[in-house]
Amino acid sequence: MKKIYSSYGIKGIYKGQNVTLLREASGYGVYFWAYEKLVQREMTKKGIRRDEISPVNSVLYGATAGYVVSLTDPAPYSCTKASIDPWPKLWAVIYPIDMIKSRMQTDGFSPSDGQKYKSALNCVRTVWRTEGIGAFTRGLGPTLIR
Repeated sequence: MKKIYSSYGIKGIYKGQNVTLLREASGYGVYFWAYEKLVQREMTKKGIRRDEISPVNSVLYGATAGYVVSLTDPAPYSCTKASIDPWPKLWAVIYPIDMIKSRMQTDGFSPSDGQKYKSALNCVRTVWRTEGIGAFTRGLGPTLIR
């Protein structure tokens, strides 16, 4: 990290973070959307306020929202997390974003270092042009199995 910072500054430390934020925002957006839909459904069905929802139902809605997200998220979180981890499989929806993030983070810092992409958008265009659409989902099957 010291070497990266001394050579490329703060920009080098945060390389690929824009795409990471896009990936995370997508996953958390789906999670909170699903949770809120479940809460709103109970409130409407029972004619109650949010603070009248039982803690057990609130926890179940969180787990269910996590399951909805788990059908879609690629974030490779630690296997030491609890088994009700909301993030294991959001891969199906945001896998292409994660692929771009990984390529940006492993790309060189300059043409002399082997830099292939000037930006995330340039990465998308280059991959699409040179490798085709399949490159955006290559490896998705094994990822979903895990």
